[in-house]
Amino acid sequence: RTFYKTIQKLEIQHVRKYSMNLMMDRVANNTAKATFKQSSKVTSESNFKEKYITNLYKEEIKIKNITVNETSLEIQWFIDNEASTKHVDFFWLRDHCPSGYDFNSGQKMVRIHEIADDLKPIEVTYDHHTLTIKWSDKHTSQFTLTWLAKHLQTPKDIRKNMHTWTKNTLELNTHDHEAYMNDDQVLFSALQDLNKWGITKLENAKVSNPETIQRVVERISYLRNSIYGETWEVKYDPSAINIAYSNVEINYHQDLCYYDAPPGLQMLHCIDVSPNGGESFFCDLFQVAKDFQREHPEAFHVLATIPISFHNGSLDGDHVAYYRTMFNVKHDMLLEIFYSPYWEGPFHFVDAQQARTFYDAYRLWSHYVQKDEYRVEFLLYPGETIMFNNRRLGHARRTFDPKFARHLQGVYCDLDEFANKYQQLRRQHGGPPLLHLGNASHLDVPENLDLIKRL
Repeated sequence: RTFYKTIQKLEIQHVRKYSMNLMMDRVANNTAKATFKQSSKVTSESNFKEKYITNLYKEEIKIKNITVNETSLEIQWFIDNEASTKHVDFFWLRDHCPSGYDFNSGQKMVRIHEIADDLKPIEVTYDHHTLTIKWSDKHTSQFTLTWLAKHLQTPKDIRKNMHTWTKNTLELNTHDHEAYMNDDQVLFSALQDLNKWGITKLENAKVSNPETIQRVVERISYLRNSIYGETWEVKYDPSAINIAYSNVEINYHQDLCYYDAPPGLQMLHCIDVSPNGGESFFCDLFQVAKDFQREHPEAFHVLATIPISFHNGSLDGDHVAYYRTMFNVKHDMLLEIFYSPYWEGPFHFVDAQQARTFYDAYRLWSHYVQKDEYRVEFLLYPGETIMFNNRRLGHARRTFDPKFARHLQGVYCDLDEFANKYQQLRRQHGGPPLLHLGNASHLDVPENLDLIKRL
């Protein structure tokens, strides 16, 4: 923390500030072209970069050679002493030039249609930290090697970062409720658990009332609303219109798979506990799916290909439905899982043969996910809150004696808001990058704006 505070002070003293003044020049055909101006160089820039900028990154990057091809640069380099080669398109480099981002908002101002069709690099130079390209349109682009190394990863390289777990490998960490509410470092520690493991726990809440769980989620962002409201009470109701409000055992599922965008984080705060049953249990569905795909590739392919329906049709009139595959796979990457047997609607198949093909695969998966090696089970006690990633984990509950007042309060929070808060705190305190969270497209947030400020 002290190191990052020192960096912030040095930035104020040494970092060159860019004024991104958009100047519109009228040309003969009445089209507008944008040019950007840079200003205010600092005398100690190279020394500052050498001493401090590289320390912000773990990777050691050295360029061996750069070759200019017909439409791309071929970059041969070493990242942490591991050799690799990247072919980078000219338009990609010109489109992502750091000077093309608005200084205040970080939004990209380049209009790709205004870049010349015959764009070519006139001169390419590099040093230990920076790649500089002078273009045929008289623009100059300057990239730090760390930025290039980060953003030239393929999606598959980044998706591998998800840290999946089994019962024997999960580290279920617990954080003090009051510290979470009042100390940003404790908050960030809890968010790091959610980022890595998809689950964490709070304990020792001094007060348990409807506002307790609201304040927990508001430390991250606003509450996600649904047909159940912003908050909901999970307690026994003999005429329950949702089985969550009954006392029967509920097996693994994810909430609201019948929504276009199911909620990301789910938080359950315990008000009262039944002494006879009601334990919660969880599994990492991505770990299960990874093993299932390795052992049963054909069944996995079926569940990633044939769509099914999810719906919520209740007696009070709500009816929400959505059609999707159980596994969302693109370019051989498992991006999303939608598993919610209790809220499946009637499936629609082409014919009986397709139905049997699906059910053979589905039954195999349904048996597979029950393996004890994936299950983590515990009882929530009053004053405790379990926080978990609904898009990644399956959650479940044992049956309990309805004579005892088992009572939980629940809320949702979108993954986008979680990711935003995580990145804010990461910039302040340092920490691991944001991993794949189980939604369709969530890579680490680009840091173009930061690089402009640092240089």
